[in-house]
Amino acid sequence: MYNTLIIVVAGLVSGLSSGLLGIGGGVITVPVLILLLGLEPKIAVGTSLFVIVPTALVGMLVHYRVNNIHFSYGFLFLIAAMLGSFIGANLANVFPGYVLRKLFAVLMFIMAIKMFVGK
Repeated sequence: MYNTLIIVVAGLVSGLSSGLLGIGGGVITVPVLILLLGLEPKIAVGTSLFVIVPTALVGMLVHYRVNNIHFSYGFLFLIAAMLGSFIGANLANVFPGYVLRKLFAVLMFIMAIKMFVGK
């Protein structure tokens, strides 16, 4: 019951932040799966990606309806991100889980500082 409650609350927060801010999938889901539910980082990342696709699709459709998509930037970003995702997923299978966990923490820390001190 405890795990179900954590998953539902984290899913709602993840979806809300995804639709509102364009973040949520990895930023919220991965730490919840690792820290609160005890999954290995590789499993948490794969599960997060499984959740991100339909979540992003719903948010994208709502934003599309109100003309909030810059398609030329979006398509270029999509191609580059797909290539990066392929490379990253293969690299994730090379690194041990504790390395992925530390890399994720460093990335989140850098992003937080950048957002805090940025314009």
